[in-house]
Amino acid sequence: MTKFDDVMVAERITISIDKDLAGALRQAAADDDTNISAWASKAIRRTLNNRGLLAVIADWEAEHGAFIENELDEARRRLDW
Repeated sequence: MTKFDDVMVAERITISIDKDLAGALRQAAADDDTNISAWASKAIRRTLNNRGLLAVIADWEAEHGAFIENELDEARRRLDW
């Protein structure tokens, strides 16, 4: 593990991904003017946050019923999806 500052400690891990995906990752990081680790960390964090959001939505729907299409359309509009 490497300590970058007083707040963040990084852990080096090794993953294997498809060659084409690796190339796309390198290009995306370059396009965003960042390094692969930072770009991948952001994507992982976003994915984990989405999982949490999906759990919140499932709980809400269990209590109040499923969202209707116009509610989903409004949410997509607000999120610019």
